[in-house]
Amino acid sequence: MTIIIFGYSTLRSKFAFRILTTFRLRILQLLFLVYWLGSFPLFAQIVDDTTREVYGRHSTRYFLQEDVYGNNPETRKLDTSLHYQHYYNYQYQKGVPHQYLGNLGTAMKPIYYKAPEEIGYRLGFEAFHPYLNKAQNQRYFDTKSPYTELRYVQGSTGEQRLFLLFSRNVNKYWNLGASYNRFTSTKQFAVVANRDFQTDHHQINAFTSVKTKQDKYKLLLNFNYMQHWVYESGGIKTRPNEGGVVDSGLYLYKYASVRLFRSNVDAARNYYKTTQLHLYHQFNPLDSGNRALQFFHEADWRKENQYFRDNNMRTDSAYATYYREVNFNDSLKSFYQFRYELLQNKLGLKGDLGRFFYAVYYKTRTYSLADTSQDPTTAGKSKLWFNDAFAGGDLAYRFRDDFQISLSGQGLVSFKTTRHSDALYYKSHGDYQLNAALRYKKLSAEFGQSRISPSMMQTRMVYNLANWAFLKDSLKATESQNAALTYLHSHGNRYFKLGLAYQRIDHLVYFKRMLNGPDSLKIRPTQDKSYMDYVQPTLGFRTNWRWLYFENELILTHVFTDSEVVHMPRWFAMPKLFFQYYLFKKATQVQTGVEMFLKANYYADDYAPQLNQYYWQNSYVVKTFPITHVFLNLQVSRATIFLKVTNVFGGQLEQTGYLETPYYAGMKRSFQFGVMWRAFD
Repeated sequence: MTIIIFGYSTLRSKFAFRILTTFRLRILQLLFLVYWLGSFPLFAQIVDDTTREVYGRHSTRYFLQEDVYGNNPETRKLDTSLHYQHYYNYQYQKGVPHQYLGNLGTAMKPIYYKAPEEIGYRLGFEAFHPYLNKAQNQRYFDTKSPYTELRYVQGSTGEQRLFLLFSRNVNKYWNLGASYNRFTSTKQFAVVANRDFQTDHHQINAFTSVKTKQDKYKLLLNFNYMQHWVYESGGIKTRPNEGGVVDSGLYLYKYASVRLFRSNVDAARNYYKTTQLHLYHQFNPLDSGNRALQFFHEADWRKENQYFRDNNMRTDSAYATYYREVNFNDSLKSFYQFRYELLQNKLGLKGDLGRFFYAVYYKTRTYSLADTSQDPTTAGKSKLWFNDAFAGGDLAYRFRDDFQISLSGQGLVSFKTTRHSDALYYKSHGDYQLNAALRYKKLSAEFGQSRISPSMMQTRMVYNLANWAFLKDSLKATESQNAALTYLHSHGNRYFKLGLAYQRIDHLVYFKRMLNGPDSLKIRPTQDKSYMDYVQPTLGFRTNWRWLYFENELILTHVFTDSEVVHMPRWFAMPKLFFQYYLFKKATQVQTGVEMFLKANYYADDYAPQLNQYYWQNSYVVKTFPITHVFLNLQVSRATIFLKVTNVFGGQLEQTGYLETPYYAGMKRSFQFGVMWRAFD
């Protein structure tokens, strides 16, 4: 009611309405909402004689599936620190920098090589996976009171995000929860209307955890539905040789010319939809407290739909230039659709034998693929079915908190396909995955090795703008080996981290433009006939003098071989300088400062919207630019607020902007506001 009265009284004042923009009105309303919610008393709180609240962040805990699987009885604390509260656009997830197209919701990939997590055949459209809430990252809560989490972000350049989560214990053995994640962004280039949307994301998640008395049986279940729309620009049309500047026209933003945008009714667009249901449960047949033998079962049902359409195909226009050297079976439009469905079951035994943890399991997958396009060979085609099986296990030894060693591995034991015209493209590649980890006090070491099949999309794709089909023996599996050594010392807010990593990649399957020329996008998969290896020293630290903090992450990369099939910057630095202090008798915590993201010049991968894939190129250098943000984070009671100005130097330096991807300019200077509020009643 208070919010309605506030909005009404604000709009009633014509003078205020004329002065304030719609964006400022939203900021004022949200600030008032945060103040109201933050100052309102908890309805369900319990207060003792010292007026100390019992329900709060200390009484609300969560855990992951890996904790239940590994028989770890400890639950995890909510992160209520101010660090990284102003990060919301997914570009720096878990400290891993990603490449994207300069706008929230566009296609993403890690800047540094990362082997696929799933062995065996997979669909292969993964540019929108960073926005997906994966089953292994699902939080399951243990709340002594109902828990609510709200996040809202609004940017002056049109980006907007809303995240809602609610969880509560039905009783001390059963918890239920659900979340909703929605974000949108508007076009930064070639804008033709006020609120001209480029991306639209919806994600619905429901989850529950159940256990019996004495923990003999535990069940985790989560459901996730995501749909993601992106209208593709195709990159900015530069103005070569204008004033001798090759990159002229890159930083005109809404006045820039792009290669594909037109009206959203007919514009090129990518659409990705996935529905996932995940179940994990375990049973202990022994006496309470004896975990020597446990049965567990894990099941996944997943449905993926990847769709591309461009209704503006005209062979007499710029589209023909952009899509040239392809098969124009249809001169008016182009589309394809991949539909993938998987049912996976993993059944096994596990347990604790003294300080040892062991697990053995057998995993089966049944999955299907169907693709349609204008190509007549895809019309009415039936699904191609696959069946494969894996065997694997885990072994770990724990000695207090000082020493831990773990081994894990899985390998393909059988593979077959149904009789189908496309079956001649797929075979068993002997996929496997091995991992080892060792931790002793402040030192940790990791080792990994894998052999992974090419994706289905890399193996075969036939439609108006792509045409390839590799027979069974044409593509090999990609093999990789990695090793890492890390030293980490932390004390309070300070930490020091020093690391050294080595990576080798054999026979990598990747996308590459096969013909020369700036406008040619005849792109297809190719395979490296040799290997690439490189070493990465890393340095990270945070230190302070009273209220002044300095933090930095530095990644160096040295490639040993001439076969550089993965382009990476030789160095990447993320320095941050900020003040952190309290106000109003410690009622408010403040963090304010400046951060910068710097990387060396390098041949960043280009992006092909018609394939929803990044591809290798060596003709365009993405140059170094000091991407600088100024931020203010506030903690007021149960509300966290951030104010942020991005790309402070945009338009101020000789190079007036920066690129995230060739021909895709990064976000121009903008003001962003965000709030996160937690309630424990």
